[in-house]
Amino acid sequence: MLLVRFVRSGMLAGLFLGGFVLSSYAGRPFVTDDVGTVVKDSFDLEPSINYGGNFALGGLSFKHGLTDRADIEFGLGYQALPDDERMPTTASFMCKFAIIPDIFAATLGMTFGNTAYSLNLIASKTIGSFSGDVNVGYTTQADINDADVTYGLDVAYTYKRLGIGAEVFGTQEMANWQFGLRFTITDWFIIDSGVGTTIEPKPVLQATSGAAFTF
Repeated sequence: MLLVRFVRSGMLAGLFLGGFVLSSYAGRPFVTDDVGTVVKDSFDLEPSINYGGNFALGGLSFKHGLTDRADIEFGLGYQALPDDERMPTTASFMCKFAIIPDIFAATLGMTFGNTAYSLNLIASKTIGSFSGDVNVGYTTQADINDADVTYGLDVAYTYKRLGIGAEVFGTQEMANWQFGLRFTITDWFIIDSGVGTTIEPKPVLQATSGAAFTF
């Protein structure tokens, strides 16, 4: 979900890296998070690439299950395009706790460098092959005394190893939608891809691809 500063040019660069801290990518490719945590004593590694007409950002998150109800995540990113803005992004750290397992959870996060803090509340519900998640959060950037209210809503359908769904997410200043899918190759390896656009302030097409390794 990498707590990179929001890119306000209309691109979803920051959002796709969890820029407004809506997600730690427990449910890639969706930005909207789910209540699930990493299994105790196990690790998740999630590389990703996010791209559009004139931007490309790579991300890498590393998660560890601390208990049956809590995990931690460390994230890094690298902006590859535009060429004149090529640079590493700020690192991030996030903690997630399942307040009511499978129903309600919360995340607390921060970035290093351009200091920002976040709180996200997550509710999830599964009925048969359908699942849905709702997020409401708040993020503030200390250096410039700026803050955003964040939200997300997704619905997904799972058939055997294939999951397919859609979401809307954003802040009080930007709204977005995304269509995505994930495919479970083995119990420890999942691939995913998504495509969407901004709704406000103007449509901008972007895509994301990634994977998740559990060990």
